[in-house]
This record gives sequence, C-alpha cells and structure tokens, in this order.
Amino acid sequence: MQQYIIRRVFQMIPVLFIISVVVFGLMHLVPGDPVAFMIGEDAINLENMEEMRRQLGLDKPLPVQYLMWVQRAAQGDLGRSVRSKLPVRDEIARRLPVTLQLAVASILVSVLIGIPVGIIAAVHRNSKLDVIATVLSMSGVAMPSFWQAILLIFLFSLILRWLPVAGYVNIFENPIGGLRAMILPAIVLGTHQAAVLTRQTRSAMLEVMAMEYIATARAKGLAERTVIWMHALKNALLPVVTVLSLQVGRVLGGAVIIETIFAWPGLGRLTVQAIAGHDFQVVQAMVLFAALITLASNLMADILYGWLDPRIRYS
Repeated sequence: MQQYIIRRVFQMIPVLFIISVVVFGLMHLVPGDPVAFMIGEDAINLENMEEMRRQLGLDKPLPVQYLMWVQRAAQGDLGRSVRSKLPVRDEIARRLPVTLQLAVASILVSVLIGIPVGIIAAVHRNSKLDVIATVLSMSGVAMPSFWQAILLIFLFSLILRWLPVAGYVNIFENPIGGLRAMILPAIVLGTHQAAVLTRQTRSAMLEVMAMEYIATARAKGLAERTVIWMHALKNALLPVVTVLSLQVGRVLGGAVIIETIFAWPGLGRLTVQAIAGHDFQVVQAMVLFAALITLASNLMADILYGWLDPRIRYS
C-alpha cells in the first residue's frame, strides 16, 4: 500500500506540471495589464510601470518567468495579490475555512439525499417511487445552480423570510446564525451533486442486486433489509465512492458561482475577484490548489476501494 501511495504521489507531479504550464500561458494571454491595475489609473506613468514590472519579474521572457514562479511555488511562495498586496498564501489560508464549511455541508447534503434515494429507487424498481426519484435526479442535473439559488432565495428569504438572503456568519462564533446562513448555499450546491449520486447509486444497486450471491443470501432466509444494507450496498459503493471523489472538484468549481451569489468570502469568490481584477498570481495559485485537491481526493477514493472490497490488491 505504501509503495502504491508513493507511486501515485509521484504520478501527480507531471499532471500538476502540465496544468501549471497551461494556466501560466493562458493567464498571460488574457487582455489587460496587471501592473496598471496594481498601480491605479491615476498614478500610471511609464517609469512606475517599468519599475513594477522589474520587481515582479514581468520584464523577463515567459519561460524565465515560469521557472521563477515554479521555484517560488515549490518553496511555498505563491506571490502577492495584485488587489490586496497580501501574499497569496495568506489569502488562501484566510478564505479556506469558509469554503471548507460550505464544501463539507454540501457533500453531507448530497450523501444524505443521494444514497438513500438511490437505494429506494433500486429496491422499488419501476415503481412510482423509482419514477419520482428518476425525475427529481434528472431535474437536479438539468437545473442550473444559479437558477436554483434564485428560486430558493425568493421562496425562503423574500416570501417566507425564514433564512437570510446572503452573507456569511462564522459558525464557530455564532452557531445558529452560521447554520442559517449556510443552509441555502449548502442545499443548492449539495442537491445538484445529490442528483448525480442518486443515479449512480441506483445503477450500482441494480447491478449488484442481480448477482448470484444476492439470490443466495435471500435463499438462506436472510431478511431483505440485511440483504440490501449488509450485502448489496457495500459492493455497490465502489462506483459511488468514485463519484464522491469527483464531487470534491465539482464542489470547488460550483463554489465559484454559489459563493458569489450568496456573498460568501471563500475561495470561489476570491477566484472570481481575481479573474475580474487580472490578479494572475491568485488565479494560478487557485487553479493549482483545485487540481491538487482533486488529485488527492482521487487517491483517497482508490485507497477506500481496498477497504470496501478486500479482493482489490495494490501492486
């Protein structure tokens, strides 16, 4: 297992390298001058701009700039934000807990909805429950998250006045206020993932329940609940774990929209502000961070395979 993990970690390096090259190249093709944005329109003059470019290393050829950036990134120095003048590492560290709260809550919502509904749909195949679950899952996949967010805000915030329209409250300082502020964005982000999880759970359960060992378990007189939860579900979870690992990256991508709509000061909103302000240091760091999190979640999924199915061996 240790050799497998080490090998997988080394396999991440070329992937991160390719992503870094693509992101670095694309950011330098974006129209606009980050130096002019940093100095400000009122203070722009050629001398100031040239001096700032020398300080940032922007006067050097692109390959040299890339090597300098990679060298600093390997040492934990991700540069400074054009907007806040703060180190990018500090900006990410300050906003990461906010996004983590939303990510954990949304994944919890998707698991609590997607897996049980998928199991019920598979057990009651071709019934009204199955049809309802299928229609809801297809609707969840098809409906854009921003439109769902607008509908929920209109219903629960403007009409019923049960929940705040937007804004972030630290759940550790104000648990009740933090939970109320988290409900809508977590539901919007989680239900979309729950729709995908429902369809995958249903398909996996139907495939497993057609196996011979399930028929043998039933022939032995085991209760249907025991057959489903103890025998079928554990083997059906392998593809579900794969979907969950992919959802980590989707949550980070969805947070860009959801955090902007609900005014959450997390990594998603930081990315939007960085793109709008030509803050290429932040954008590069955020893309690499998202890629690293996605690769790490895929590795965790592979490790969980061995726990769920002892027949799997790593070599």
